[in-house]
Amino acid sequence: MNNDIVTITYDSEKSVFITRNLTGKTITVYFWLVELQTNLTFTGFWVCYEADQDNVFALPEWYDFALNNGFEVKMYVDGILVQTKKVEFFKRQSNNFFHVTKFNEYNYPSWRHLMIDKKINIKLNEKDIFYDLGANIGVYTMWAKLNNVRQIYSFEPNPTLVNDMRQTFINCANVVIFDHAISDNDEETFFTINDQSVSSSFYANSGYQHKVRKINLEKFSNDNNLLKPTIIKCDIEGSEYEFVNSISNDFLSEVRTIIFEFHFFGDYQFIDLAQVIKRFLILGYTLSLTPDTKFENKMGCIIFEKM
Repeated sequence: MNNDIVTITYDSEKSVFITRNLTGKTITVYFWLVELQTNLTFTGFWVCYEADQDNVFALPEWYDFALNNGFEVKMYVDGILVQTKKVEFFKRQSNNFFHVTKFNEYNYPSWRHLMIDKKINIKLNEKDIFYDLGANIGVYTMWAKLNNVRQIYSFEPNPTLVNDMRQTFINCANVVIFDHAISDNDEETFFTINDQSVSSSFYANSGYQHKVRKINLEKFSNDNNLLKPTIIKCDIEGSEYEFVNSISNDFLSEVRTIIFEFHFFGDYQFIDLAQVIKRFLILGYTLSLTPDTKFENKMGCIIFEKM
């Protein structure tokens, strides 16, 4: 680490960072703030400094100091981590700490969505069987774990994220992680890993190709004697239509809630989503949209629930 590039000072009364360029030349610096309680990056910003220039950055107004142990500032120049500074409020053990390999990634929104803003207000119980499809870094898996559900099955094809999740939940006997992609059939195929983000899919336009096994979830569940789901979270980046079309009503018989992220990738459009909605309404589900869902954005989240 090189601490001679920028000074980083935190003003606790104003909740701001004051930084100063020490290099005597123009530089561009990327700052990422990692929360110590979760180890997730909750905000980021960049500064193009002139020689000896100062910059002031305020923490987001929604940031709740009481919930967190503090944060660590990570500073990158040309994609290389060159400096860090830790600001610690409390010394207490965390039960929601994630193992994260890719720190320069804004990976906090889902956690905020669930745990702070509570935009998905679903009650879990100790009898629930939670299927996390497209688990990513494991935010929903953690949420289910903290709600003491009976069993969690998490599916994620990105190998980096799978390895991170296995470290995060290494001591959780009721969390089982599978490195498979969810679709409508079983075959070996290639999955596009976005090297600029943790979001990857069969529909990504850039990235590198990684060989994965994609599965028909119902067949995989039956073949491996998995417990039937009662809660399904589905965020599989455009493969959600193949998934829904491939599962039977019997597989859904015990499912009371489906958290359904939709995307209009490839040839899939609103008419395909309408067919999904129609099917679940016929099966007796009600639906609601999360507050930030807008169909014109070509993605969003629908909550299907049986009352």
